[in-house]
Amino acid sequence: MHKRASFLITLFGLSLFVQPATALELTFDQLKKIAEQGHPVAQYKMGKIFFNGNGVAKNDNDALIWYQKAAEQGYIFAQYTLGVIYQTGNGATKDYAKAYNWYKKAADQGYAGAQNKLGIMYENGQGVTQDYQQAIKLYSQAAENGYAGAQYNLALVYYNGLGVPQDYVKAYIWCAMAADNGHSAGKNYLTLITSNMKSNELKNAQKQRLALNKATTP
Repeated sequence: MHKRASFLITLFGLSLFVQPATALELTFDQLKKIAEQGHPVAQYKMGKIFFNGNGVAKNDNDALIWYQKAAEQGYIFAQYTLGVIYQTGNGATKDYAKAYNWYKKAADQGYAGAQNKLGIMYENGQGVTQDYQQAIKLYSQAAENGYAGAQYNLALVYYNGLGVPQDYVKAYIWCAMAADNGHSAGKNYLTLITSNMKSNELKNAQKQRLALNKATTP
């Protein structure tokens, strides 16, 4: 079955190719051969194939093996994916310690999605001591990089006063940014925040949001 399947993959820095980034359509066997030679992008793609059962029988164990090979080479998306697997228990036994470890590796490389996930773990005390300040720090790192999920989470933190004084203005600003970035729940929550604000608070928040938009617009 897998011999008839083909997979599109972009390989970065592979010595077999002249260009630093080359998009190729490969058969399963071709992809596997490249992965076995140690290329992390190919290893990650192999993990996705087995995890999703794409052209092969779904095999969570094989998926983990390939994801880990890529993650151990510092491939951010593999590190993040392993974090999700161990945090949710979808594909492996739930293990918050392992989830934290892989998220942190990706977060330390600046991956906003992993920073946001670590923030969630600290906010909820998943595998770590609950620490709102650390959650806010991580959410802020991701939010400042434009990650809508983290912007929304920051809005919730300020709206509910979790580890910080309740601040509707900051909640509004971050929620508006999340909504601007396409976060559907952010759009709905913005209405709730606005309904609880005094007129002077809303004007202040809208003014700050406008100034921030101007400052970040090229």
